[in-house]
Amino acid sequence: MLKSSEEVFRVEDITIASDSQFIGKTLKNSGLLDKKGIAVAAVRKGDRYMFNPPENERLETGDAIIIIGETKSVREIKKLVG
Repeated sequence: MLKSSEEVFRVEDITIASDSQFIGKTLKNSGLLDKKGIAVAAVRKGDRYMFNPPENERLETGDAIIIIGETKSVREIKKLVG
């Protein structure tokens, strides 16, 4: 968690579930890059991390997205991705 005098930011590692609506979509097509209040810092595929992933990176079951953002926005993304 990162804090300033006015805001609290979270860093979360969120695994793509087998029934996620994001399976098979690129980061761009998933809409994650357009969400206000978060940034996708990395994608984890197995033991490999891809920092600052390209927008054409395709998400698959078991991958994880590492996001940083406002606490409320991170919670919303966790609900969508899980």
